[in-house]
Amino acid sequence: HIAIATGDAMPPGANVFAGTVTAATFGGDHREYRVAVGTAQLVVKAGAATAFAAGAPVYVHLPAAHCNAVAESDGFPPEATGD
Repeated sequence: HIAIATGDAMPPGANVFAGTVTAATFGGDHREYRVAVGTAQLVVKAGAATAFAAGAPVYVHLPAAHCNAVAESDGFPPEATGD
């Protein structure tokens, strides 16, 4: 439930972050992108008609209804706690 778009197509609002496509893979009926947002790497799946090249500046939207917060003390993700 992550949306990806260029700046002119992404409505401003909560949970919208600027990022850069670091990798793009075509999967037949979809495309998969790795997007750097700050120090985080997100994996975003989009329809096959959505095409961004590596290096493209994009915006990602993480709808609040589909987000869950996890405390570092829960041990997830492992790299956040050094485990």
